Amino acid sequence: MNGRISKAEAGVFKTISDSLKTFHIMESKWTKHASDQLTLMNIPFLLARRDAAYDVAIETILEKRGSKSSGEMLLAYKEAGKLLRLAKKTNNDIESALNRMERRRPTESVGAYFHMMVKLVSSALSLVKCESVICTNTHEITSIFGESQEFEPENMLRSFSEVESKLRAKFILLVAAAEPNLAKERAKNRKVLSGADRARYDEALAILKESFRR
Repeated sequence: MNGRISKAEAGVFKTISDSLKTFHIMESKWTKHASDQLTLMNIPFLLARRDAAYDVAIETILEKRGSKSSGEMLLAYKEAGKLLRLAKKTNNDIESALNRMERRRPTESVGAYFHMMVKLVSSALSLVKCESVICTNTHEITSIFGESQEFEPENMLRSFSEVESKLRAKFILLVAAAEPNLAKERAKNRKVLSGADRARYDEALAILKESFRR
């Protein structure tokens, strides 16, 4: 043998090579299709988790809208903040899933809205925490300032309480103002889901809301 490949052998090798390329292309397409199907199956649950977390977060604040207790508001802001962060993260997960499938949905504005509301709740929580620290450590903090009149516990507590109340009121107004467009966004999401997926969404929404309220 002279080590050279004949034309016939070269033709065979080319046929095998072409077949392998075709197989890899088909395998890649099948893998992507299977991945897309799994992602689509997960979308109803993600939408339900996002919406349930947001709804219960808002309920938590609204239930305490008239509260004068810093202890009550501390717990309410902690819980609402946790749920709003979950809603924001889940919205990001939805965006990522749809982007992988090259399907764009107008959820970026919802994500930005969630981000703002997380920051508002965080700010209100910080004010309530400051009130708690002052109430618990008034003597120790006062001793640091000595004869200075800059730190007056009662005035500071009153100021923090007033700012927190204004933030709470603004939060509630923003929720009401955003509700029409959020409702439209949810309606659009339901419209593109199949009947079975809508049922999955509704069931998951009810179960998750009950879980988050505990």
